[in-house]
Amino acid sequence: MTRHLPPDPELKRLARKADYEVSALAALLGISERKLERDFHHDARKTPKAWLDELFILQEAVALVVQGMKVGAIALKLGYATVQGFSRAFHRVTGETPTAFYRKALRRKNIG
Repeated sequence: MTRHLPPDPELKRLARKADYEVSALAALLGISERKLERDFHHDARKTPKAWLDELFILQEAVALVVQGMKVGAIALKLGYATVQGFSRAFHRVTGETPTAFYRKALRRKNIG
């Protein structure tokens, strides 16, 4: 399969630089938003927005959860309208709730 997008580390670096905006990511790559959509569907089997949302959760929210911030404070800081919305997005990306993720991180920290 021919890869249309840059290698994953480069794409993640560009996504951070683009502040997680699809239009900004397309501009950084020098392609149209429509081409970015097609290439993402071809290479990643998801939309650029879904990928950016996952990346945002993994890079920002996970760090905040590990720091021990309350879930409501994290949701507010990341711009979610409700705690439930943040928790659903976090669960969709990580496979567990923010609280469960935090407890696991604490156990690993206490063991290691």
